[in-house]
Amino acid sequence: YTPITKRQHDMEKGSGHLAYIETIYKTGKLPENNEWQFYQQPLHHVISAGWIKIAEIFGASLEVAEEGIQILTAIYSCVIIVISYFILKELGINDKLKLLVMTIIAVHPTFIILSGSINNDILTIMLTFFRNIIFNKMV
Repeated sequence: YTPITKRQHDMEKGSGHLAYIETIYKTGKLPENNEWQFYQQPLHHVISAGWIKIAEIFGASLEVAEEGIQILTAIYSCVIIVISYFILKELGINDKLKLLVMTIIAVHPTFIILSGSINNDILTIMLTFFRNIIFNKMV
């Protein structure tokens, strides 16, 4: 619904997250400096660059492919809901409370806004939730 140019941060021309993704997409390498957003962990940016390449194989323009990065972040947000269920199950939370907590997570503005962003914040949150599942299984 929201284009990547609205309600985003770190979108400065040539130095934000989109520039980071474009650098990897165009050169196949990480940026050569750590200025502005180029210091960020590269996982999301590499995945996004791959997404753009795949989208272009299917005939999408660069602009459409870049907008499509929001599909990745929406997927990460949806995975958080699924992981939340398993965390609540592992904690032995009853079904009514589980439903309440999952509803709050599903409609929480933070997850909605981040699901439409193109930065790596939502992937970091998803991996943190996932880490909690792994940690609980090991303890």
